[in-house]
Amino acid sequence: MGHAPLSNMLSNTQLALLEALTHKELFIQQMQKFSIKKLDTHLDLVREQLRMAYKNQQHNEYELLLEYESQIISAKFLKTM
Repeated sequence: MGHAPLSNMLSNTQLALLEALTHKELFIQQMQKFSIKKLDTHLDLVREQLRMAYKNQQHNEYELLLEYESQIISAKFLKTM
């Protein structure tokens, strides 16, 4: 009997993290097109979700949100250069 594909073994959150890491540069480039105000709004929302994930001990979600936060910060930084 063969092994299940990797995608069948990972949660949706883990798959989202894998996608975020795989396409990091592309996502940052896309976000650089956003206004600073929109990036700030996204950053505020992600940080609120981070607080909730931490409070609820949702480790995979927290890790994913940390990656999102990092990408938003990177896009914001590069936009201001």
